[in-house]
Amino acid sequence: SVQQLSAETAYVTNDFDTEYEGWCNVGDLTKLTADEQNPHNGTRSMCVSNRLTPEDGASSAKGLWLWGGRNYNYSVFVKHSSGNLENFRLSMSYLLADGETWEDTVIAEGSASSGQWTELKGKFRAPEGASEFIVKITTDSTCDFWFDDFTVEGKKYSSSNVSAAGSGL
Repeated sequence: SVQQLSAETAYVTNDFDTEYEGWCNVGDLTKLTADEQNPHNGTRSMCVSNRLTPEDGASSAKGLWLWGGRNYNYSVFVKHSSGNLENFRLSMSYLLADGETWEDTVIAEGSASSGQWTELKGKFRAPEGASEFIVKITTDSTCDFWFDDFTVEGKKYSSSNVSAAGSGL
């Protein structure tokens, strides 16, 4: 049996037009609401408000769609209206193969001007055997912010039996 790579495929596509897509608030008082007034594309984005610390934000468990040892491209569009430059961070926590140790990594980081949608994007490959992938969006301040169009793409893997005889070799 040989693992073959094929074209790039979307593993996660969250546009928030009809549901929260598994995203939730981070922080006891943080509010996460669908916002029809500020979509990036489509009809809604998600608004994160009432943040008490910079670590407060939004997160989502994506372990059903991702695997350790594989390369993925991550992208999300973010926006704020604080009047200043804001530094945004897309990070991930994951459980190592030992089933006990959690690691964190920053996938993408970038500054966004007030009132402008900005794309955060980066590539990341978790170690082989890693699981329980949780992505998180935060800023360096406690400003309210919006996010939309979160995607994870990677090579599509398929297992197939390749036979030299069947290939005419």
